[in-house]
Amino acid sequence: MKRLVVGLSLLVLALALPLVALGDVTVGSGGGTPGTSLNFTLVGTNPLFSRGMNAALAVYDHYVYIGNRTDGSDTCGIGDPRRGVVPCPHPHPGILIADIADPTNPTVVGEIGSPYAGQVGITTRELRVWPQKKLLMVMTFRCSSVIHACPLGNDTTFPFDIKFFDLTDPVHPAFISSYVPTSVAGQQVKPHEMFLWVDPKNPDRALLWLSTPFSGTHSDNSARPQLMVVDISAVPSGGAAREVAEGNWNQFFPGSANQANYDFDLALHSMTPSFDGTRTYLAYLRGGFGVLDTSKVANDQVPAGTVESLNDNLLTPVPFPTWGTGPHCDGHTAAGCAAAGSAIRAYDRRGLRQLHDAVVRLALGLGSPLEHRSAAQTTHHRPIQAAPEHERLHAGARRKRVQLVLVAQPDRAEELDLRFLALRRRAGDRRLRPGQPGAGGLVLTHAAGGGGE
Repeated sequence: MKRLVVGLSLLVLALALPLVALGDVTVGSGGGTPGTSLNFTLVGTNPLFSRGMNAALAVYDHYVYIGNRTDGSDTCGIGDPRRGVVPCPHPHPGILIADIADPTNPTVVGEIGSPYAGQVGITTRELRVWPQKKLLMVMTFRCSSVIHACPLGNDTTFPFDIKFFDLTDPVHPAFISSYVPTSVAGQQVKPHEMFLWVDPKNPDRALLWLSTPFSGTHSDNSARPQLMVVDISAVPSGGAAREVAEGNWNQFFPGSANQANYDFDLALHSMTPSFDGTRTYLAYLRGGFGVLDTSKVANDQVPAGTVESLNDNLLTPVPFPTWGTGPHCDGHTAAGCAAAGSAIRAYDRRGLRQLHDAVVRLALGLGSPLEHRSAAQTTHHRPIQAAPEHERLHAGARRKRVQLVLVAQPDRAEELDLRFLALRRRAGDRRLRPGQPGAGGLVLTHAAGGGGE
């Protein structure tokens, strides 16, 4: 039975698997050229007022909630010829609500605006939904005057938080409360990305993994976290979010006291826990890729009223495996660098739980030594996709240069009928200006079964 995927979790692993380093990955034939895609059929679109800088989206029932990378000001972007001459209004800067019951005609039916969204200087960057509890969460923080066409400011003038909304009326979300991430030391720390994890053993328990990147001077202070884990189980009923764990691993990287060794950019960008929550995969800016033991957090073994330190829970020796130019990225070199944009995501769908670790190792060209349980730190450092390791992993597999797409569907359809929900924006365009219809909008496409790749 074919049906619309509305509780969609999508991972695009834009990882090629040739017998070379990841930095040598190139776009396949026709890649980036309109009209050359294969096995995808356009179902429906909506230009979203051509506002351009659309951010993360979240899905609940047949509604999509779409954040905004820019803000509610009329600031012109760097390089925009109108800058300093005329204002540049940002159209519909709030969180747009689109009805996708008819996938051929996604329709904007509402917008969450001020004072919760569409604020001056603040982006609604990340959105997640806990569907069983009808809970929408929105991460907000200061947006950039350089790449997001926002006014100059700081975290005091444009504060950060996570806002929670009740979706009982999905077209008119009701504000519940907000939470400002605060470390065990009492320091407010700005979040960057988040992962919503619902305990597979307890559907009433949910945790938010928050990356709180901090680089530069004093970033190796173990008391200032790069990662926080927050329990939001009580939020739907009006309770408070509470921190249960945090960690920082900058201090373990060689030479981290001098951040110039890492382009002043050594920080945790994003992370993803395994399905059971016992492993967390870390995407570390300039640091590479690592694995963290979070089994105590996942198994609800942190004593009430305490915050667990994860500083000593790394399963991957430091320095982490890196690729390309490693900790330096001078001018974003063609060889690539360990920028670690996003961690890998996989969900329990037809055995994906068991495949999760294997997919991580396969995608990065690593074998089982990605995790080490010995307390002694090793100096062994192996670049990702070293030829012997890669040949061992893929011997006889007859693999070509491919890209992998992992999709988890919440339905129980026996036939995989995948519909992809995605946002597009003008890549590389840092100016906010009126665009052609479809310049930045909501796109629903249908993925047909591909060949035997």
